[in-house]
Amino acid sequence: MSRDAWCWNVVWTPNTVRLLLPFVRSLAFHAEQNRFRLVSNGCSPEEVALLEELSQSSDQFELQIWSSSCLTHGEVLSGLQQQERGRRFAIIDSDIFASAPYEQAFRNALLGHDAVFTGKPIWANAEYNRMPRGFQCMSGVYGTLWNNQVCGMTYCAVYDNDRLNECLREFQISLRPYGWKQLPARVQQLFRQQGLQVAHYDTAKVANLLLGISGASLANFDAPGLTHLGGISSVTLRDPQKTARRRKFLHLVYGLLPRFMRRLCALLGIHTHWRIYASRAENQSDLLKAWRRHSSCRYLARVLNELNGGAAVTEAYQHEDPRLVAEVQRVQQELTDLFAQNFGQNEVRASTDSSAGDLAVLANPLPAAWE
Repeated sequence: MSRDAWCWNVVWTPNTVRLLLPFVRSLAFHAEQNRFRLVSNGCSPEEVALLEELSQSSDQFELQIWSSSCLTHGEVLSGLQQQERGRRFAIIDSDIFASAPYEQAFRNALLGHDAVFTGKPIWANAEYNRMPRGFQCMSGVYGTLWNNQVCGMTYCAVYDNDRLNECLREFQISLRPYGWKQLPARVQQLFRQQGLQVAHYDTAKVANLLLGISGASLANFDAPGLTHLGGISSVTLRDPQKTARRRKFLHLVYGLLPRFMRRLCALLGIHTHWRIYASRAENQSDLLKAWRRHSSCRYLARVLNELNGGAAVTEAYQHEDPRLVAEVQRVQQELTDLFAQNFGQNEVRASTDSSAGDLAVLANPLPAAWE
């Protein structure tokens, strides 16, 4: 692998491999020189077997079984970054697929930058990528802050690994999420001075902010050819029969409960979970994002199930936002084209030519509960 190449780390969580294995095949098909590390994070033996079969099909892939239980995303990314010995540390979500070459866009973006970020989910409008002032959770979807400072995303990112290592060592942090009280005192002081104090920082946000404060150049950009569903695991890890109960629960947690708890905690002088301090506007924003993510990903999971030989999806996607409907329809067509152009029978096809990047269809459809 040349000095300008890198290895993409693709983390797989339980119940996602059957749906999303074709996605990494599409990434490899359109890759020019980079390789892919398939990281199993709590996947079942059957899913690990599928990943192992893919890793043996081409020298573009390698398999790493990280844990038999599903660890947090931040824990896994921190460990992967610590073991990286290459010039770049690169991560890409397993629910991102490619419909065209994309790596040259990364090389262009890395000219003059120490870290670049992309992969906005299909359900996230432009306003969801900018964190408003006063919000208390710097969640993963935010790529930019209210003051135009880049806080980056972990959906798809490439770092100068030496620069990242220097930052992590200097400030004694990792890529995991942090609450305000969990931050080292020196980091708290810096964030207060920069006006960056919030209650919760999602995966890699603290590292990204400190990179910027230390003088590193960070940039968000759009990578042509990549599409990110953004939340398939949040759908496939749940029993679909519990959706109605989850809707009521989220309405309570995001809507009514915080208002009551804020008043109670203020009265009693109690400090508790960050969401209690979130404003009504922030809780409403989070609720909208949660339902946009859940509805679009649940529908597209059914589309993928159909493409893998499962039950047909007979109804069109519906949502009150016509922009989201149009985006889901576009992605549905891209997925259909992807399977039609690159897939044959419902079996994994081994490729002996690593440059061909042959794609494959998974043999087993989703469980009947998802049909």
